[in-house]
Amino acid sequence: MTEANPLVIVGAGHAGFQLALALRQNHYDGSIKLVNNEPYAPYQRPPLSKAYLKGDGNLAPLVFRPKAFFSEQRIELIPAKAEAIDRGKKRFVCPPELSFSMGIWCWRLVLAIGSFGHPMKRGASITSVRSRRRRA
Repeated sequence: MTEANPLVIVGAGHAGFQLALALRQNHYDGSIKLVNNEPYAPYQRPPLSKAYLKGDGNLAPLVFRPKAFFSEQRIELIPAKAEAIDRGKKRFVCPPELSFSMGIWCWRLVLAIGSFGHPMKRGASITSVRSRRRRA
């Protein structure tokens, strides 16, 4: 594999990070691009809603690996949101304000986008319940 055949993983949560790591650990030598709709290195989301939000922790222990790790492993972190997949042109499309808004070409595409909790229905009387998905 070469840079001409990038493997793109959309989603930098636990599954996306583990896939990129496993590929390198199993001697995959091709280009890996890990797309995250946040500007941070991939981090653990479950502890975010526990110790960190209680004020008992900081963000450092939540990060899977420091940003330098991704450079060393030749895993390119791309801070973008995939808005659409163009299967015919083998690319995913980003918002127009990004420098690669024409899309990012991929030889193989993996969707590791996770899931979202359902918001409470309107009129629910519980005011102390909050949903947290991101650190920002």
